[in-house]
Amino acid sequence: MSTDRNATTPQQANEFAITDSAAVISGLTGANQVPAVNLYKNAQAKSGMVVQVDVTYNGKRGNGGKYDVHIMLDVDVPPPGSTQEPHIGWEVKLNGQRVGNGHDWVPADVFKVGRPAPGTPLETYPIAPEEKKFEGNGEVVAAGSFRRYKS
Repeated sequence: MSTDRNATTPQQANEFAITDSAAVISGLTGANQVPAVNLYKNAQAKSGMVVQVDVTYNGKRGNGGKYDVHIMLDVDVPPPGSTQEPHIGWEVKLNGQRVGNGHDWVPADVFKVGRPAPGTPLETYPIAPEEKKFEGNGEVVAAGSFRRYKS
C-alpha cells in the first residue's frame, strides 16, 4: 500500500500517516487495535525538533510464529531546487520487507527543520518498551526511539 495526500497542517499530516500505517498493519495482522506512532506528539514534547520516530514491534503469534513490524515516520524538508514538497513520510516493514509507505504533503514553510543529510548526528531518545499479551499465547513487545535534530 502506498499513499500520497495533501494536508493543511502538520497535525493533519501526522494523523494521515498514523491512520495509513495502522491500516497496513491491520491488513497484515487482522488486528483491530494497532499501536500508533505519533511523530507530532513527540515533536511537541521536544520543542518541535523531532525529525524521525522509529518503533519496532516484536511479536509472537499463538501458534509460535514470530514477526517483526517496523514503523518509521519522518519529517522531510527538501532542499531548494528539489521537486518534492515538505511532508511527513511513513514506512512500514514486516520482517524486513517494505509493505507500505506514503507521503503527507504540507504547505511550504510549515516545518522549521526536517531530517538532515545522511551522516548528520541526531540526538536519539528511547521510547519506553511496552509489552502486551493476548489470548492463545500471543504477545508483542514494542520498543523504539525518536530522533531530534541538534541544530
